[in-house]
Amino acid sequence: MQEQNYSVGGATPTIILPVSVTPYVIKLTVTDSGGLTDTDTVAIIVEEYGTAQNGSLQVTIFPQDAINAGAQWRVNDGDWRESEAFVSNLAVGSYTIEFKAIDGWATPANKTVQINEGQTTNEIGAYTQQTGFLQVIISPQEAVETGAQWRVDGGSWQNSGVTVSGLSVGNHTVEFKPAIGWDTPSSRTVQVFDLQTTNTIGTYSQQTAGLLGVTISTQGVSMLVPNGVWMGAIHGTDSTDTITLAA
Repeated sequence: MQEQNYSVGGATPTIILPVSVTPYVIKLTVTDSGGLTDTDTVAIIVEEYGTAQNGSLQVTIFPQDAINAGAQWRVNDGDWRESEAFVSNLAVGSYTIEFKAIDGWATPANKTVQINEGQTTNEIGAYTQQTGFLQVIISPQEAVETGAQWRVDGGSWQNSGVTVSGLSVGNHTVEFKPAIGWDTPSSRTVQVFDLQTTNTIGTYSQQTAGLLGVTISTQGVSMLVPNGVWMGAIHGTDSTDTITLAA
């Protein structure tokens, strides 16, 4: 055992020992103002301090659809990382987790986490899909009464004025159902926005019958077709004929 003497003074003496790994004996001698002296000793052992322990961080993102759309996370402005990735060798302390913004999804707020010595801190990032509404009006009312309807993205047929909810943000296709006696509007693409209602109108056009004129004479029968052109005689007898026109 190594022994060294240190002489200090003052009301609060301070002793700074060498940092080498070895046992030490501290001998404390106190002399009061009257000259009386008292001595005491204490043995201490300086041991080597181990290497500082760091911690790890793992972040899980859900749902899977958000991950498929490109959702990621990072810590303290570092590299973007996939869901369930580990970041190791982080010094003990507080860290900020940030989540990557992706189209059609509400991004989780930043989170502050604590890294502890020798432990893995686990955190979750939950994305929420952004959705909106779609309402389609069909006109005129006569077409609606004949059976005109609409649907979005090949779904169920809907009546005029119905609002479909829960549609993901982005483009969707509106299709119109054929109705007898009416020309069907063309399909169209509409855009749905987060928490908003998109409105569109489908206008049917009533189909009209063509013109058919018939002239009967002793020379035969002539017909006026829809394009306004008289056709030649069908036959040239003077007999009485019955002409039946079917709609």
